[in-house]
Amino acid sequence: MLFGRRGCSLVWVLALSAAHGACSSQDSTKGGGAGSGGKGAAGAAGSPTAGSGGVTPGSGGVGGTASVGGGGGAENPLGVALTGVTAVAVGDDLACAVAANGVVACWGNNTFGELGNTAYGQNSLVPLEVAGIPGGATAIAAGKYFACAVTLGGGAMCWGFNPEGRLGNNSTSASNGTPVQVVGLTSGVTALSIGRDSACAITAQGGVMCWGSNSNGKLGNNTTIDSSVPVQVAGLTAGATSISVADDGACAVVAGAVLCWGSYAGGTLAGSSLTPVPISSLSSGATAVSLGNFGSGCAITTAGALMCWGDNGYGELGDGNRVSSVTAVQVTGLSSGVTAVAAVAFSRCAVMNGTVSCWGSEPWATVDGSILTQVGGLTSAATAISAGHGGAADEVRVCVATAVGGVSCWGNWTFGGLTREDSSVAVAVP
Repeated sequence: MLFGRRGCSLVWVLALSAAHGACSSQDSTKGGGAGSGGKGAAGAAGSPTAGSGGVTPGSGGVGGTASVGGGGGAENPLGVALTGVTAVAVGDDLACAVAANGVVACWGNNTFGELGNTAYGQNSLVPLEVAGIPGGATAIAAGKYFACAVTLGGGAMCWGFNPEGRLGNNSTSASNGTPVQVVGLTSGVTALSIGRDSACAITAQGGVMCWGSNSNGKLGNNTTIDSSVPVQVAGLTAGATSISVADDGACAVVAGAVLCWGSYAGGTLAGSSLTPVPISSLSSGATAVSLGNFGSGCAITTAGALMCWGDNGYGELGDGNRVSSVTAVQVTGLSSGVTAVAAVAFSRCAVMNGTVSCWGSEPWATVDGSILTQVGGLTSAATAISAGHGGAADEVRVCVATAVGGVSCWGNWTFGGLTREDSSVAVAVP
């Protein structure tokens, strides 16, 4: 299937099936949306935004055993059974899901407390509950060594690595394994997305606030100064409905138009912008956006079509060739019915009628990367999707939430000190 030559995230902690021992998502049942661009992204319930959908309360359970890998460490005895899952997010070295009753569970590396607990260095091959999120969560996002959630009350909370202030709590402390409140975002957050080292949220008014690293101007506030508290993206005070943050930039849908900032903003294939600039060919009719590397991304239209723009060296535009384009082009075969998309590095995946097709950089595939390939192994329809990548080539991972409330993933199974077999077909997370 497709998997990028430059990684961004994940946590194939899943192949933990009995055989092996065990990043944004978007709720595709809510009118379409984008998954993580670069990292896991989260969106509010029912909102066609980049990231995961909302949570429907249900019943869950606890069980399983989490073995510790990588640099060693004690065994973590209890895992959370992933039932009633409505949102999933994939990061550089971890993955998270929102399960029944708003419970957040993460698995993968825990070097900096990115699993949401203070057992630093104790990695987990099965999902572990993140404590300290009042009322539970409605959305989840994961990045490089950190994660964030939208709480039931509409607040934003983050945990994990924090060198550039990526937790948004007015601190640059090395790490925090306990969720902390993002300054100023205690309520009203409708969508959330995370990149490698920055994050952005949409407020109740439709404004966009970002925090963390500001390299290449990816906070969109006309500076390159990092911020440990949310700052207003220039000009985006209202009207935003979808957000996607990648390694080197971000994009939002505002009143149907796609606006981007940071590296290669506006589909220029060069340079950067410290403030939002439009994708000229997507000035109206967009409902959701997902951004990959080098300003290359995709947007879902009101007709359910998928349009992509930017670099096409690995076929990531999905139009059957390798010609880059500053103008958005339609992905072959996806003229309607697309409900979610995840762009990461040089790989793309989309949900259409519950099935998932991927294209772009495909180290394991035998077909041209510009040709869509349907993902096998899914025993239930996909309802939300997220993709991420690690730091080395061919480290792309993708996870979906399914109609039966589970999670299935595929891609590269290497994350941090834990290594499992790669898989080009979906494998259920226990």
